[in-house]
Amino acid sequence: MSGRIPEQIIEEIKQRSDIVDVVSSYVSLTKKSGQNLFGLCPFHQEKTPSFSVSSLKQMFYCFGCHKGGDVIRFIMDIEHMNYPEAIRFLGERCGVEVPEAGDDDARYREAKEHRERLYALNTEAARYFYRALQQPEAEAARDYMKRRGISRDVAIRFGLGYAPHRWQGLLDHLREKGFSPEEIRDSGLFKENRKGGLYDLFRGRLIFPIIDVMGRIVAFGGRVLDESLPKYLNSPETKIYTKGRHLYGLNLAKRTKEKRLLVVEGYMDCLSLHQAGIDHAVASLGTALTEQQAALLRKYREEIVLGYDMDRAGRQAVLKNSDVLEAKGAKPYVLVLPDTEDPDEYMQKHPADDFRYLLAQAPKGLEYKVIYAKERALQDGHLNKMQYQEEAAELLLGINNPVVRALYIPRVAEELSVPRESVEMLLEMKRSRQGGSRRKRTSYAAQRTPDKTSERTEEKRAGKPSAFTPLEAAFLAGVCRDADIFSENNLHFKAAWFKEKALRPLVKELKQKLEDKELNEQSMLDLINQEEDEEIRALLSSQFGALFMQDASSASAEQKARIMRRQILLLRSEYYARLSRYFSRKLDEEPPEEEAVSLRRRFKAVLRARKACEDSLNEMDNIYHFDEDSRDFG
Repeated sequence: MSGRIPEQIIEEIKQRSDIVDVVSSYVSLTKKSGQNLFGLCPFHQEKTPSFSVSSLKQMFYCFGCHKGGDVIRFIMDIEHMNYPEAIRFLGERCGVEVPEAGDDDARYREAKEHRERLYALNTEAARYFYRALQQPEAEAARDYMKRRGISRDVAIRFGLGYAPHRWQGLLDHLREKGFSPEEIRDSGLFKENRKGGLYDLFRGRLIFPIIDVMGRIVAFGGRVLDESLPKYLNSPETKIYTKGRHLYGLNLAKRTKEKRLLVVEGYMDCLSLHQAGIDHAVASLGTALTEQQAALLRKYREEIVLGYDMDRAGRQAVLKNSDVLEAKGAKPYVLVLPDTEDPDEYMQKHPADDFRYLLAQAPKGLEYKVIYAKERALQDGHLNKMQYQEEAAELLLGINNPVVRALYIPRVAEELSVPRESVEMLLEMKRSRQGGSRRKRTSYAAQRTPDKTSERTEEKRAGKPSAFTPLEAAFLAGVCRDADIFSENNLHFKAAWFKEKALRPLVKELKQKLEDKELNEQSMLDLINQEEDEEIRALLSSQFGALFMQDASSASAEQKARIMRRQILLLRSEYYARLSRYFSRKLDEEPPEEEAVSLRRRFKAVLRARKACEDSLNEMDNIYHFDEDSRDFG
C-alpha cells in the first residue's frame, strides 16, 4: 500500500478530536474574550497570554508568534510530527484505528469489518425486538404504548420493540444468525455472570433503538413496564457507540422543514411530540448537553430550542446548555412549560397547537436567563432587589457582546427602579474587583506592536518563498468561508493572478475543491497541512489561522458577492500591473526588432486590460462607496 490514510478515517479523527480538549493537555486555557479561550503560547516565550483557541471554528492562533491552524496543525507543531504521524497520534488518542503503512490496510480493514459486523448485529437485534413486540407475551408493552398515546405508525417509524423476559432469548437468536462470540461480547447487549457466561442485558422492557444520523443502529434503550428499578436501562459505550455523540431521533428530525430543532430529555418526550406532528424534536437522553451533541445540532440548525422539565434541575440544565450551544455558534431558545411539566406530560393534557404556541413564544437563551434571575430573587411575590442586583450584575458581566449588554442594562435598571448610570457603575465596580490588572494586561496585549524579533524574522525570510499577499489571502479566506456564494454568482479566478509562483499549485487544488463543492475553511487547512515545504506551510498556517479566527462577517450574501467581485478586479489589476512591469523591463533591454514588435503588441494588450479593470473598479467605488476595508471580509 502507499501508506495514504483513507479520507473517512481522517474525517472521523477530526470529528472526535476537539481542539480545546487536545490543546488543554498542553496549555492552561482560560476564557478571555468572546467564544475564544486564551493561554500562554507553547511555541514561544511570553508573559501575557496571546495564544487563542476557538471551539466554534476548531482552530488556534497565536497573536505573538503567529502560529495557527487546526488540531492536526497543532499536533504537528507541538510534537514535531509530519502530517501522517499527527493523524496517527490523534487517532490513538481518540480511539480511531488508523491503518499502518505497508500492511495492506489489514488492521484497518479488520477493524472496519468488525464495526460493520456490530452494526449488522444491532440491526438483527432490532428485528428480534420488533418481532417480539407483535407476540402475545408483549401485550403489557403494547398496552403501555396505548396508554402513552404512541401509535403503531410512530412505533414503526422509530423501530420500537420488546425484549422478552428471557435470560438468553437474544443471545440464542444472534448465535443462530452466525455472529461470533467476540462480536456478541463487543455489542454491549449482554452481561457476564460469575461463571463467565453471558445473559441478555434487556429483559421485559420496551426497547428504543438509538439510530445515528447515517441511519445505523448504534445502541438501545429499554424501559420497564412496571415500577421496578432502574426505570430506564441503556447500552454501554461500545466500539460504535459513544453516548455523548448521539441524539435520539435526529436521524428523523434532520429532515424537518422547521427552521429550529427542539431538544427534550427522554425517549417518551421525543415520541409524544412526533406523534403530535412536531417532527423537529430530538432527545439528549439526559439533561446535560455535551459539546459534541451541541456541535451536531449546530450542523443541522442554527436555532435550537431547549425543552426540559421546568423544575429546578431542568432550569439549571437550561442555563448550562445555553452556554454550551452558544460556544458552538448556535442560537439557544428556551421552551417554558407551565407547572413544571415535561413535554410528554404536557402533550397528554393539551392539544398540539397549544404546544406550538409555546414554542413560538420561547424566549432567547439570554432573555430566559434574565427572567430566571428575577424569579430567583422573588420572595413572597416581592422582588428582593439586593439579590436581583447581584444576579443581574453577574449575568450582564458574562455577556461578551457590548451592544447586547447595553440593551439589557436599561431593563435591569427599570426592575431595580434606579437610573441606568447606577447599573453601569455597579458593573464597573464588580469588573474592577474581578481583576482590573488582568484587564490591563489584555488591553496592552491587544495594542502591542511588532517587536524587533519579528522584524529580524522578516529579514531572515528575504529571498525565500513568501505567503499570499494580504489581498490574495483575504480573497481566498472569503471564498473558503462563503464558497456557496462564490459559486452561485458564477465568479471565477485564475491561479496565474497570484504573485508567488510556488503557491499557484495550492490555488489550483483549492479551485478544484471549489468545483467539487468540497471547499471550506477546514479543507483549506488540510491543503496547507499537506504542503511539503515546511517554511511555506508555517507561513500559510500563520496567515490563514489569523484570518479564519476572525468572526464571520455580518454582511448579506449580496454584499459578500459584491466584495468578491471587487477583490477579483483588484487581483486582476495587480496581475496586469506585474505583467506591464515585466514587458517594460524586457523592452528596456532593447531586444531584436522582431521580438520587440511582439513585446510591444502584448504590452499594449496588457495596458488595455489593466485600464478596463481600473475603470470597473472606479465605477463600483462610485456606486457602492467602497473604501480600503472592502478588501477584506468583516
